[in-house]
Amino acid sequence: MRVLVLLLCGLQTVLSCMGGGEEVRTRRSLRTSNPSTDLYRDLLDGYNKDVIPMLAPADKDKNAVIVNFGLNMISLDMDEDSAVLTTTAWVQHSWMDNRLEWDPEMYGGITALRVPTEYLWRPDFEVYNSVNFGPDSFAQQYANGQTLAIVYSSGFVLHIPPVNIKTLCSKNTEDFGCQFKIGSWTYDGYHINPMGFDNKTYLGMDSFSARSPYIITSQEGNAKQNSFYPCCEEPYPNMSYNFTVRRNAADALPGLVEEYYAAYQTGLQDLTQEEADRLRGH
Repeated sequence: MRVLVLLLCGLQTVLSCMGGGEEVRTRRSLRTSNPSTDLYRDLLDGYNKDVIPMLAPADKDKNAVIVNFGLNMISLDMDEDSAVLTTTAWVQHSWMDNRLEWDPEMYGGITALRVPTEYLWRPDFEVYNSVNFGPDSFAQQYANGQTLAIVYSSGFVLHIPPVNIKTLCSKNTEDFGCQFKIGSWTYDGYHINPMGFDNKTYLGMDSFSARSPYIITSQEGNAKQNSFYPCCEEPYPNMSYNFTVRRNAADALPGLVEEYYAAYQTGLQDLTQEEADRLRGH
């Protein structure tokens, strides 16, 4: 009997060393009646939101986390005395986080889960040329927002929060020249590589309100830029959106403003190619 006990103890020790002990909990080892609850618990168990989801250490831009980024414009307003533009927009961005992968067959076929972003890693983006930093800044709205992210079983994360942005513009002739310069506050291009959301490097206008007090009359496009500094060899990428705005009036754009933006949203069929390219940023 003593020999049997010793053999069993030895076997338990071997299994523990191999990762089969009780200290290593496999997914669904504590099942509930709700697969979503099991999945939520298992994904976040041991997950560290403060660690960037890089698969390997930085090596030029080979291992950088690609963050697809875009802005979908909703409305614009301006204090012309100070030339401060207030923008309401949706941030569109996505990235891969391999720590959030799962096998849908283990969780009742679930392929996507809505997760509060406060529990997930997110890129530390900021509007570099914002007129306000602090409680109402882009970064604080982003960090304190209540919107959910959609996490897919592949580890793909999609987050589209609403934000307000305040930036300083300059008066040209009829229009004001404006810019959003957005990028990571701390990471260089070897860690985070921003790319155009849906391969678009210009401001999205699909949801822009025809009743916005100010309207965009042109934009440059090709927003992806890299900055270099004497101290360092690594690039510091950003998305720089340059565009012009004008007060929304009957003569601000060709034809009725409602028709103009309706045409834009349905393929710009009523505009000349030059007018369409100016708004699309091509």
